[in-house]
Amino acid sequence: MYSRLKKLFPSLPPAFSALLKFTLFFFFAAVSCSSRTPLEKSYGNDSYYFTGLVKLNEGEKKSALKDLYKAAEKGSPLVSRRSYEKLIELETSKKKNTLCKKLVSVFPDEDALLLCCTEYSLQEKWSDIKKLTSDINLKESSNSLVLLRMKALLKTKASEFKKEFLYWCTERPFTKTHAEFVQEAEKDLPLDGRIKLRLEFYNKKYAETSVKAKLFLDEKRELTEQLISDTGKSLLYGSKDFLSNAERMENLASEEKGEKVFFAWFYAGRLYEKAGNSKALTSFEKAFKSGSDSKHKDQALWYYLSLSLKSNPASALKALSEVGSYISDREYFDDFFEELSLTLLSKNNAALFKEAALLAQRYASEEISAQFSYTAACILHSQNQNGNTLSPEENSFLQYALKSGTDIYYKFLAAKRLSFTKEEFMDLALSTGKKRTTEINREAEILLNGYADFGLPQFIYDEWKKAGQNVGTECAQKAAQVLYDYSSRNPDFIPQSLRIAARAVNLHEKEITPELLKLAYPRYYADDIKKCAEEFSLEEYHLYALIRSESFFDKDVYSVAGAKGLTQLMDSTAGDIARKLKYTDYDLTEPHTNIRFGSFYFEEMVRRLDGSLLHGFFAYNAGITRVRTWIKKIPVNKNQKDLFLEMLPYSETRGYGRKLTGASVMYALIYYEKTPSEVIEEIFK
Repeated sequence: MYSRLKKLFPSLPPAFSALLKFTLFFFFAAVSCSSRTPLEKSYGNDSYYFTGLVKLNEGEKKSALKDLYKAAEKGSPLVSRRSYEKLIELETSKKKNTLCKKLVSVFPDEDALLLCCTEYSLQEKWSDIKKLTSDINLKESSNSLVLLRMKALLKTKASEFKKEFLYWCTERPFTKTHAEFVQEAEKDLPLDGRIKLRLEFYNKKYAETSVKAKLFLDEKRELTEQLISDTGKSLLYGSKDFLSNAERMENLASEEKGEKVFFAWFYAGRLYEKAGNSKALTSFEKAFKSGSDSKHKDQALWYYLSLSLKSNPASALKALSEVGSYISDREYFDDFFEELSLTLLSKNNAALFKEAALLAQRYASEEISAQFSYTAACILHSQNQNGNTLSPEENSFLQYALKSGTDIYYKFLAAKRLSFTKEEFMDLALSTGKKRTTEINREAEILLNGYADFGLPQFIYDEWKKAGQNVGTECAQKAAQVLYDYSSRNPDFIPQSLRIAARAVNLHEKEITPELLKLAYPRYYADDIKKCAEEFSLEEYHLYALIRSESFFDKDVYSVAGAKGLTQLMDSTAGDIARKLKYTDYDLTEPHTNIRFGSFYFEEMVRRLDGSLLHGFFAYNAGITRVRTWIKKIPVNKNQKDLFLEMLPYSETRGYGRKLTGASVMYALIYYEKTPSEVIEEIFK
């Protein structure tokens, strides 16, 4: 505009010309600012990132790039970072390189370095990768980044390759990434014997590796922690000479220092256990007392306690009381406590179970301690001569069961025995989960809120995962709600919304709202579920619970075993159902069909098991034949189905029964004006 005016008025005085330029600058700046929406103004310079993404969706790449550059230069840290990442994805090769250097200089961390090196690898800029990665920690950095450095060193024939390659392959767990690159590197240079040993062990050539492992130990070869671990596993899986191999590992423990001592004692314990030698227990004890890494200590502790349990439950309880204080990650021991519970219940020893429940309160996870506390209360009640009146001891255990963290099953069952009112049940539902102890990622919240506000739901879930899920409850609820609102247009958003909401319910820093609870227990496919519930005389809340538990409402999900769709049906089961419902052609990924088939199958299981919903849940998971066998073999009466569940031999089925019962109760409480007491009685009758 100014240049046009100069052409029209070439003889303007310099002072007036300067004034005109100044006026025009502020005029267009004002126009530019005033054209920004209130939403854009509220996000300040960060808004350029979101408007850039919106413009990309609309096919306006040139304008989008301008906005992204502004956000990269002026946005808040994480917004700036995402802007650089998007620009690197969109720009030409020459500009990509400049942007990569800028990204690494502004954000000098491993994620930025990995992105930059990945881009350079596509352009085969190996010397640049070698230079950029010169200071990385080969033991702690991601394998993806170290792999790029190894490739760069190999391609440039760098002198440091041999030393760094050996270190990377022997000082950390051996993975598929290692194996593939070792096979590639083997074409160009001979491999160190220690690397060959690790590759062969990774490929499960246990017989070959056990022979080499003995040589390594007998010849006093230099061994890293990882090599000692592989050596121990090789002797465990590739040789039958358990006793002499255990002695080899014990001798190694007396010669090594630091964490190497842990691995030597740990595998001495494993081998002594295989040999049936009593020194196994002492070896595991020395292992957890010599280890400095909490994960390693827990691993040895688990074997120590499990071996004690194999002796007898009283020995396990004694061991737990003596070494329980060493436990670091309580959830790591959940399966030990589950096995302890099964063993004690099969022995029908109420005194020992009560002792175990008190120890679980001290040393087990919240969920497991609630399980033991509730079960102890049930056992005590069965011995109570005062009818429905709770003894002080029963009441104490039930009160503890209410503190079950994320497990709503024991919360609701304990509350029923404590005669909670409907209002108290709702308060209990809203108090489920655990309080957050980690710091909230406020920068991630800016991005998640921005994606929500600017109508960019497709970016929400990936950003939530990158944030380590450390976003506040309010932000998580907003993200889940937006995905829920867009799910009618894109079913992929259904499980994404549910995962975010469920996580926010299980881990939060603020009180859970009823709205968040509904997002965590949503009613997708409501019309289909209503029709199928009516057709097969089922309650809707049981079907919602089943689908939520089986698939998280993901219509396209496949299990490892091959189960498909919302109700996770196997092809063979679906074929039988199709014949009974007279279907000649069907698609299990089609929601209505899958829900109808699953509803039919569930109703059939319940009907064939004398109308028991709980037994129907079990049969849906484990098959009707197994359930009938358990009913015959497990010694509890019909009024003790809660104890029957605790005595099932399959951990997966026990968990499945708890999950479906808890979800049924929650759906009925939120949407159907039914108290948990009513629903629990309905399921357990």
